[in-house]
Amino acid sequence: MTQDKNNGNGHPNPDVKPGDVRRHFGAEEKLNILEEVEACKRGEVGAVLRRHGIYSSYLTRWRRARDRGELDGLGGKNVGRNARCPKSLRKSETCSRR
Repeated sequence: MTQDKNNGNGHPNPDVKPGDVRRHFGAEEKLNILEEVEACKRGEVGAVLRRHGIYSSYLTRWRRARDRGELDGLGGKNVGRNARCPKSLRKSETCSRR
């Protein structure tokens, strides 16, 4: 049975909660969860995952990001558009396109 927002007749499906929103974890929260998981004994990780409502694949991604320094707050990817070079510097090596 699929859980569509509408059950085929235009009425909302009562099994689907309206307004489900994707959860966002900040860098500090990710690091705290990773510390909690790494302190677990064998067989306890599942309980931590259920308590936070996350999948084990999140831990893999977060560990890799931590190892690359992306969860440090200052490191990681720059987000947003790249600034355009001023016309005076466009032909110099500092503003060359990749």
